Amino acid sequence: MRPKRIILRTVAVLAIVVVMALGYYRFILDWEGRPFCHKQFMLAFKTWMQDNGMDANSGKNPFPNVNGRGKDSLAAIREYMGWTNGYRYVPGLREDDPGELVLMYFDRPTRWTWHGPPATIFKKKAWIVVPVDFAMGSRRPSGPGELSERIPVGEFRSRLRRTIDFVRTNERPNWQTIVAEHTKFLESTEHVVGAQNFLTNSVGRAEAIKIASTLTIGMKEEDASKFLSRKGLKNAIALAAC
Repeated sequence: MRPKRIILRTVAVLAIVVVMALGYYRFILDWEGRPFCHKQFMLAFKTWMQDNGMDANSGKNPFPNVNGRGKDSLAAIREYMGWTNGYRYVPGLREDDPGELVLMYFDRPTRWTWHGPPATIFKKKAWIVVPVDFAMGSRRPSGPGELSERIPVGEFRSRLRRTIDFVRTNERPNWQTIVAEHTKFLESTEHVVGAQNFLTNSVGRAEAIKIASTLTIGMKEEDASKFLSRKGLKNAIALAAC
């Protein structure tokens, strides 16, 4: 075989490999919904406690609570880490509260488990929660994660509801504001249509999942049903966050 032909074939193969790699990087890996480093969150909370005259090793300190508002409370640790976007924070909790209570949660379902390598588009989305014990206590975590737990929507909703009830029952400072904020978010997840169970005459399960994945948090059930009907899904059931 002539050297020129060998070179051309080698270049063609390398070009194909590069195109395939770029395609995998761009279209197969899911770069949306990447979580933050939760170790930095834990360190920021400890630093905030110490700077506010608390014993950071006591395990009994309160977490930040600025008028019961999650965004303002989380901003209290921003100077220690610089970035807190994408998370919702539940004020009113303490280090010695039940470890499974939800201290923070990612504000949308994601395919990521931690901030390391991205997942592919074939991985099912789930919710990331950072519990009070940072998944480090004697309790067995419900899912994988970095000082966090990646859990299905049913457990996420149940644990967030228990956390809200705990704050209310124990009448933590500013509990009315805390309960109102996170109850509103909890209710918003009821309008995300899951693709687990569809009754349809014209669309297969794979297509149903693809269609349902375009729905967003906060979409009203009536609007979601109309959207699905136009796409060929009839009698959609099992409304839940996916």
